[in-house]
Amino acid sequence: MRHCSVPRSCFRMFGLFGMLTVSACSSPSIGSLGARDDKAETTQLRVARAAMSAGRPETAVQVLSERLQRDPADTEALLRRGQALNAMGQPAEAAQDFARVIAAKPRWADALIGLARARMAQGRADEAEAAWRKALALRADDAHIQTGLAVALDLQGRHDEAQAIYRTLLSRNPDDVAARADLGYSLALSGRAGDALPLLRSVVKAGTGGERSGFDARMRHNLAVGLMLAGDEAEARKVLGQDLSSSEVDAAVSGLRRFASAR
Repeated sequence: MRHCSVPRSCFRMFGLFGMLTVSACSSPSIGSLGARDDKAETTQLRVARAAMSAGRPETAVQVLSERLQRDPADTEALLRRGQALNAMGQPAEAAQDFARVIAAKPRWADALIGLARARMAQGRADEAEAAWRKALALRADDAHIQTGLAVALDLQGRHDEAQAIYRTLLSRNPDDVAARADLGYSLALSGRAGDALPLLRSVVKAGTGGERSGFDARMRHNLAVGLMLAGDEAEARKVLGQDLSSSEVDAAVSGLRRFASAR
């Protein structure tokens, strides 16, 4: 089976940008990155943090933009606005903020992480990989960064390298649901559906209680991809039907047929 990069349309079909959304389930919340002692924060930064915690990134962007009008070089505000823009699905704008932070503070891992996520959302996995590697050089034992790097490798079709990282993570923590799901998905994409399906089924069967965040639904969708790549369209339709309408299932299956045939 030849390696090939993974089309973003295949991921968007299910509302999950590849396995980035898998690793995000176990990552620190966006609002927690780049944290500072509350006593040292201004009111605007506290308001922005509260907005992020409440799931209102647009409010955080507004508040932080006002602060940056007065001090365009405020790296803390730039970092947090970039995180909020990422949360709003505006990776190009987010990347600009992170790049400005990195230009001023090249060893700020949180800015490198934010840039990596933005580049992945833009489909620029090679640039994301570079940012993940720089962040990893600063936080060598950070499992979230390692997972992000593995996802970037998967998106470039470098599945063997990605799977080595997932296996290392699982050797350290066998209960790491995200790593197990990522490994299963990566195996499916690399043409090893027989090895992938037991892993993907185990994640779906165990569940995470993550229906509110959509994590469990994404795990079912990952299983459906594995089933399609294994040639079991009927079962894939049943799995997809738990979350999608009939027309959405048809569209998803049609796209996956094209993806599978291209491999």
